[in-house]
Amino acid sequence: MCLPSCNNTTCCCVDSCSVFSLGSVAMGHAFDLILVQSDQDPSLTNCSDVNYSFDPLLGVPNCCIGDIGDADIFLEVENCDIRFPIENNKIKYPASYGQEESGYGGHDAKALKKLTECCSHGEEATRARVVVVAQSNRILAMAPCYIHFWSSSDRIFVCDIDGTITKSNLRGLLDTVVTQQYSYCHDGVCQFLQSLVAKQDELSPAYEPTPTIPNIRILYLSSRPLGLAFSTRKFLQQLRQEQPISQRVTSSLGLPRGPLIGFTGSLRQILVMELMTHSVHEFKARALQRVVNLWNSVDSSSPRARGEKKINPFWAGLGNTYMDAQAYHEAGMDLQQIYIIDKNSEIRCLDRNTATEGMPMDRDDYRASQRTLFPFGYQDKNIIRHILSAKQPDIVSAYI
Repeated sequence: MCLPSCNNTTCCCVDSCSVFSLGSVAMGHAFDLILVQSDQDPSLTNCSDVNYSFDPLLGVPNCCIGDIGDADIFLEVENCDIRFPIENNKIKYPASYGQEESGYGGHDAKALKKLTECCSHGEEATRARVVVVAQSNRILAMAPCYIHFWSSSDRIFVCDIDGTITKSNLRGLLDTVVTQQYSYCHDGVCQFLQSLVAKQDELSPAYEPTPTIPNIRILYLSSRPLGLAFSTRKFLQQLRQEQPISQRVTSSLGLPRGPLIGFTGSLRQILVMELMTHSVHEFKARALQRVVNLWNSVDSSSPRARGEKKINPFWAGLGNTYMDAQAYHEAGMDLQQIYIIDKNSEIRCLDRNTATEGMPMDRDDYRASQRTLFPFGYQDKNIIRHILSAKQPDIVSAYI
């Protein structure tokens, strides 16, 4: 089904990779949204901010979206009959549909309620797009994204992209953005993440899902800037790896669905952070803290009003550098929840020390915290069991 304003018979909304098929519409970029609802009280709902950017309009030299005073920005959602105005990255409710109501995180409460009615809950994601609309109701630009609708009882597995899904930061970026060759990835990463979401331990006798573990959702956290959101999402959607079923039969597996969250600044800014200031972990920690705040705002049992400790919604985190480990730790993960993969595809868990305070440590301290080794990486038969059976910290974690 098309998005509300799509009148194109070719249905540009069917797939986010073809959403720019309208001839004169400018290309844009947007990160995905996380919509979370309380299990105990469905009226408690919150959503991440709408982060988007647009290239200069086609046919209007040196003119960017921000220069057009009479254009409005909306969020359009599949199977939803209204457009949601966006103001300062917050989702509002159309004035023509009634008075706005104050909600969590600066979003309008009625808009959040409407989103819960339109969006698919759980593993499936709902297609959406940010659109720039002129007074004539003509769409000037659009940026595709997805809305992931989760429950407050769900737990998140944070997965880095460059060097973690791909085998190296630089070549992984070039292959997925420039050449669109998706072969330079760690073997078995697709099956690993699929098994994790399915909670399937290959070593268990029946190889069946573990029922006592909550739903595990994948969050793809990257330092890639907003301008690469479209190509990065395309990579996550189209990566396929052959998985042997028997000696003669293989099947093609992709990555499980999950929101793409990245750096909202420019490529130049992220290069400075990567190469000069070595401060990428600060951005990633802030991004994860915003996710923590989503869970904290909708949990009716949360002590948020008293300013006490915050919820830890993370099941584990996986990266390829100790800056990733530092970011995950500062966001509230225990060290035993953090896994690091190297260029040889070996994975190590930082479970020598189980400190829970979330306080910054020296990178040498993170290196010294390595203990459990998985020499066969994502194809190691012990890693899923280790992640699923690891003792989880209290639902309430350290100060953030």
